[in-house]
Amino acid sequence: NYLVLDRAGNSGTDGRAYIEGFDTLDSGVVGANFSLLLPSTNSVGVTNSSEGNIGLGPNMSGGLYLGLGQKNASGQFKIDYFDAAASTWVDSGLTYAYDTWQVWEMSVNEDTGDATLAIDGDSINFNIGRVDFGVNRLEIEGGFAGASGPPHNQIFIDAAGQPAVFSEFTWIGDNGDWNNAGNWDSPGFPDTQAHSAIFGDSIGSEQTIFSNTPVTVNSIRFNNANTHAVAGTGSFNLAATTENPPVSPTLQVDQGDHQFQAAVNLVNDTTATIASGASLSINNQLDLGGNVLTKTGDGTLSVNNALITGNGGSIANNSGVLAGVGTVGGNVDNLGGTVAPGNSPGVLTVNGNYTQGSGGTLEIEVTGTSPGESGHDQLSVTGAASLDGTLDIVPQAPYADPSVRGASENMVILTAGTVTGTFSTVNYDGNALTADFGPDANGSIRDHVGSGLFRSVIYSDSNVTVQNLLALEGDTDGDKDVDITDFNSLSTNFDPGGNNSATNDWIHADFDLDGDIDITDFNALSANFAPGGYAASSPGQIPEPSAVVLVLIGLSGLMVTMQRSRN
Repeated sequence: NYLVLDRAGNSGTDGRAYIEGFDTLDSGVVGANFSLLLPSTNSVGVTNSSEGNIGLGPNMSGGLYLGLGQKNASGQFKIDYFDAAASTWVDSGLTYAYDTWQVWEMSVNEDTGDATLAIDGDSINFNIGRVDFGVNRLEIEGGFAGASGPPHNQIFIDAAGQPAVFSEFTWIGDNGDWNNAGNWDSPGFPDTQAHSAIFGDSIGSEQTIFSNTPVTVNSIRFNNANTHAVAGTGSFNLAATTENPPVSPTLQVDQGDHQFQAAVNLVNDTTATIASGASLSINNQLDLGGNVLTKTGDGTLSVNNALITGNGGSIANNSGVLAGVGTVGGNVDNLGGTVAPGNSPGVLTVNGNYTQGSGGTLEIEVTGTSPGESGHDQLSVTGAASLDGTLDIVPQAPYADPSVRGASENMVILTAGTVTGTFSTVNYDGNALTADFGPDANGSIRDHVGSGLFRSVIYSDSNVTVQNLLALEGDTDGDKDVDITDFNSLSTNFDPGGNNSATNDWIHADFDLDGDIDITDFNALSANFAPGGYAASSPGQIPEPSAVVLVLIGLSGLMVTMQRSRN
């Protein structure tokens, strides 16, 4: 806790904001001890005492009367005292830095006028040229506003030897330098692991804040609907406090879309909390430094950097969205959130391992058939990918399903050094896929969604592919061939009278979708017979002799069935 004396005033107006303490004795020594900080944001006015006055005596025109102000060439403020006998100001020779606390000890002998001033152990002795004080008081006040208008002039006061520690700094400037104390509401600027920087909602426009030197803070919070960009050639380092126990560093976004254009380095494990509807983009280097960045909140954290440094680490996505087209220089553990590669769409690279838990979701936007911009999202993992949870496929214009029979489109949505596990749920455009066929030994599944359109999720040792196939007539199982398995399906479900029209569909060999399975469907299968696959050979290829025999036998059986149905 500390006291702030703040006087705005108008030019040339001596409007005092002060504290007082009284002494009714008119002899002996009177003194005062306290800590004082003079902010560099004060405006130098037209008098020596432009930034503040301290008096110990009967009033501010006598006694030990000090003027604070008059910045010297080194940017420090000097201290003058008033010689009452000569009615003039005298330079004490003492100068001190702005934005730092000093411990003050001051006393005056009411019988002799001898005064002592000690600041942080530096002391001077002088005679103020006055005796017979009568009632004494200590008065500390803000200074004149100056000739240029009514800026604030402040003095911070605290108990002697116990100066306040400023931990929170709120941005009050326009676009500008992080390291300029005038841009913050507290003295100085945030640059230690005990400091928190806040970009609040009092600023009504977009801001760019830059630092060309490294900055270390414990937390950075954005609470403004207008975009704030933190830029510059310096880095922003997030570090824990030195308390016991230490306070871990944080990034927090309450509202708005904000970004780091400067490098971000984690010195310790850090939590990024991003509220629903808000976002934070890291567009430069993200160095995890061997630490864990835990993502919470329903908002979006985008990693768009192309630079990888440091000793690895990991991002734990507990909630919300982890997105971007950059590289995570470590592992990603998607435990309860959504990983959405790209910025609609694009490729997000994990330079490590990717683990998706049962509560995690991988969201893939599809606008085309190639990975990256103007195509589809892809998660590229250099290490191992362990899969569970949900895969959400989100098709968007201009992508459309195949419209020509026999055509298929493959989207490799994930690549990795190794792939283990499978997604427990797969949604395509909001609809859950079911395993009409599969899973096979790798966990791949195929879902017939209607009219010969099949959607497949295909797992291999090193990738996951989503396939959309508009099958040829005759391909009952959507495996891109027309073979004896498909014929057997037609033979088993042969229903020329349409007795099972309510359930007859493509996978039962009703290729013309007329509710029966008859010679027309057989002719379509026969015309497209391609046991070697119709992607690798032309439909209607000459079957192997063994296949001919099987088909002829099957055809004979069908003819018998048809004859019986007539009788």
